[in-house]
Amino acid sequence: MMQIKKLIDSERIRLDQSNLLKTLDNPSIPLKNRLIFLPSIAYFVMSFGDLNKYILPFQSPKNSWENIINIHTAEDAEHWIWFIQDLEKLNYALPESFTETLKQLWAKENNENQILFFELIDLIHNQPANIRLAIIEAIEVTGNVIFSKLRDITHNSEYQLSYCSDIHVNKETGHTIGQDENMINQITFTEAEREIAVQSVKRVFKAFVRWYEYLDKLIVTQYNQD
Repeated sequence: MMQIKKLIDSERIRLDQSNLLKTLDNPSIPLKNRLIFLPSIAYFVMSFGDLNKYILPFQSPKNSWENIINIHTAEDAEHWIWFIQDLEKLNYALPESFTETLKQLWAKENNENQILFFELIDLIHNQPANIRLAIIEAIEVTGNVIFSKLRDITHNSEYQLSYCSDIHVNKETGHTIGQDENMINQITFTEAEREIAVQSVKRVFKAFVRWYEYLDKLIVTQYNQD
């Protein structure tokens, strides 16, 4: 439906103009400092893999839309592997003990990761394929915005990253895997479903705007402390 696509395109503009992207683009901050948020988002990255394994897909797909979702989630569920590789290459000073790591990941200052994850579960739970696809399209755009920026600022770096590079961006195209930007216009909705899809897309972007603000604060706060 064209209305959904226009809404997603409009909401993307807000993310493109976010302070996070400006901070990531700031050459006066060393690259490793601009990526300092990565260890803190481990909860969300790993949980997002689970979202794609256990929440988004259909166990017994009954139509082409449900099959498309299952193909997409099977791919998206494994991106955390690149995240782990990047953490190893960047070699941040992480907690040495398992218990200290748990404390850090579940610390109050990092609870935006949990808030975002459970917001996505609430949006997706028990929704039919057409509404899930609208939500996926919105999520994919939020990923494309940040990962495109991370690719741009790291492609000439010494670290040879994966999660923050073309390897990831080539999968995070801003659309459901295997589909193009016109797919959303081919989905049919009842009037009630259309309203749910519209409100769901708005909630996705509102949640990620808040998460972007959290990431920006992590970078700026850590840099100012250093």
